[in-house]
Amino acid sequence: MIRYEVIHKQKIEYRLQERYQQEIKQLEALGFHDLYHTREVVFPFSALFLLWLYPILKMNREVLQIEMPLRYVLLNPLLLNREYDTYAHVFGLGTKFATLFADNTMLITTNYSETRIVKPELKIYHYSLPKLTPLGKVWNAHIDHIADIETKGRETNSDLSIENFEKIMLRDDKALLFGR
Repeated sequence: MIRYEVIHKQKIEYRLQERYQQEIKQLEALGFHDLYHTREVVFPFSALFLLWLYPILKMNREVLQIEMPLRYVLLNPLLLNREYDTYAHVFGLGTKFATLFADNTMLITTNYSETRIVKPELKIYHYSLPKLTPLGKVWNAHIDHIADIETKGRETNSDLSIENFEKIMLRDDKALLFGR
């Protein structure tokens, strides 16, 4: 299980700003604000069970810590776009745009893999553009998907809380891992 938390530590915030400054500037130009710094806390002993993952994380320049009991903790910026009720989660592989709708429909658009999961019966819409697609193009695709879902009578959920973000991420992980 993975848990998300907002952090307020100057040294870590500085490292995140330095690592992701280009992506943060691009997202701010696209209307994202309210920069948060988050901790993605992985299950206990994940650093042992997933030891093979460490070089990949470092190669992608992830801001990473290992905390007791030997768990990975990934640190990432999270920005919000209140006009479209959307989160932008930035990490080493790319950026994930996530929107939750009032009926718990979930929309994700990324620029780091070719994964596509569209399961209307489960209220999951996950689209991915090719790796390194410019953020503006990914964001425009996400806006188009929002409009498409809204034409079906659904409204976006304007509660952009860390709890709703965590809910989206956990459902997305489950869909990617298990197809449900």
